[in-house]
Amino acid sequence: MKLSSYLSISRHGIYYFRWPLPRLEGHSRGTIRMSLKTRCPDRASDISRYLACCGRTIQGEEILAGLRQDEIRDKVQAYFKAQLVQYLEWLDRRGLSQSARDSAREEILDHDSWIEIEGDYQKWLPVQRFKRKMEVSDTEWNDSMPRIVLELRKGRRDMLRRVLETAERLDNYSYSNVSATPVAPSQLASKTLGQAIEDFMEEHSRQWPQKTKKQIQAYLNILLEYFGPEHPISSISKQDASEIKKILQILPASRNVKPALKKLSLTEVIKIKEQKTISPKTINSHIDTFRRLFDWAERHGHAPHKLFEGMHVPKLFVVRVFETDHDLI
Repeated sequence: MKLSSYLSISRHGIYYFRWPLPRLEGHSRGTIRMSLKTRCPDRASDISRYLACCGRTIQGEEILAGLRQDEIRDKVQAYFKAQLVQYLEWLDRRGLSQSARDSAREEILDHDSWIEIEGDYQKWLPVQRFKRKMEVSDTEWNDSMPRIVLELRKGRRDMLRRVLETAERLDNYSYSNVSATPVAPSQLASKTLGQAIEDFMEEHSRQWPQKTKKQIQAYLNILLEYFGPEHPISSISKQDASEIKKILQILPASRNVKPALKKLSLTEVIKIKEQKTISPKTINSHIDTFRRLFDWAERHGHAPHKLFEGMHVPKLFVVRVFETDHDLI
């Protein structure tokens, strides 16, 4: 007959019950052994099951008697937070040698290994100092095993990671937050939009056919109508460019053909409803001309930045942006 792991039989045929005791720090694991005073295997088996059930209940109560999980985490975090401050101060004073970094990486790997198997091996862990600093009694420590060891290992591991991250960051110099001082608009040459367009056309139109020159000038006249020729080109913003794009999307295609529309200003003509608007291709031709103008102005110091880049509309359709007069500026 196969005996329970908790039963043994003496040479006189008497059954004994054996139960392992919890491991105590500094002591080898002990065992309780008691006589069941019976030679009957069935009765011995019944008694051993009852005693084992009592033993498991007592063990469960001991686990519940330990520190709560949130208490353990609070103590671990407070302990290593104080240690981290000391480590970072050391980094500021002396830095961290390569051998110290290698040792820290090795220790982190060791912590990960023991966390994975939930082992209670206490190498690398400042157990006694932690118990003293955080006022954890031996009873609380033993009753909270192995949870408290695992949390202590996690806390030590993550603190070392923070130390290594800081040390590696100090190995490099970052200039990402340094930027050139922007040139104030008042420092730019005070060229008006009309003057800028005139100079732009003078510089480029010599190589254009007459038809192209006439078309480019017509495109640029939209800017002159909207801003006025005396408007400083340096004060035109990205928001202004966005508004121009909206106007192009509702600009009537027959504006320069129908006499009634030719008499209207730009602000007035875009209020006319149910008019066929210019095609996406024509809109993008306007935008490309405006982009070239402001590229030229930025290179020559007349404008603080380029405009109209990446503002082309899709070629399949044009969305009507303005629906009410209130939307117009």
